[in-house]
Amino acid sequence: MNRTPRNAYQALGLGMCGDIEVLEAAAIQAEPGSGNKIKYRGVEYSNADDCHLGCSNKTLGGVTIAATTQATIEGIPTSPFKPRAVVIPSYLQVDLFMVQVTIGPFNAVEGDPVPSAAHSEVSLNQFVDWPMIQANSPVRFVLYNAAAAQKLHVAIDVRGTRFRE
Repeated sequence: MNRTPRNAYQALGLGMCGDIEVLEAAAIQAEPGSGNKIKYRGVEYSNADDCHLGCSNKTLGGVTIAATTQATIEGIPTSPFKPRAVVIPSYLQVDLFMVQVTIGPFNAVEGDPVPSAAHSEVSLNQFVDWPMIQANSPVRFVLYNAAAAQKLHVAIDVRGTRFRE
């Protein structure tokens, strides 16, 4: 039996990294010095690495969302970025809901708001398979604070693969 090495995504039943986007597979295989390059929107990328994309509207400590209101926060990568997981701190998850998540025309929430508990650091469901985020294009989260008497300071960590020249 021929067994190939498994990565974290395969171990969780999420498939091969390369199954998701041609750009990603080529960029991940293009290790420095290998001579492999990939072209994306007129630019050649030959390196890829794991990266955190912070989403808090450049607000230290996170965006303030008052009780029973909603707010939009975003993160803007400076190079092409493939989201792999969304992490919202567990101390915020109780009364926080994702109303909408958009990357360009793509919306990752259907139907009613999704409890953010599904994406806490202790959740087994942090992983996402969203489209590539172009450089300087935002990923936007519309969040609702359902708490009756508290305001939250929210920042979101989108973990993924960043592509570099």
